Amino acid sequence: MVLGAIGNALDDIIRIAVPASAAGLRAASIAGIIIG
Repeated sequence: MVLGAIGNALDDIIRIAVPASAAGLRAASIAGIIIG
């Protein structure tokens, strides 16, 4: 049960973190283009 709860929490974190990191990379590349 504990491992299942940890797995569900990790799934939630991954679902949130992946789009957030992708958006961060996109924002950084856009900022790099503007600055450069």
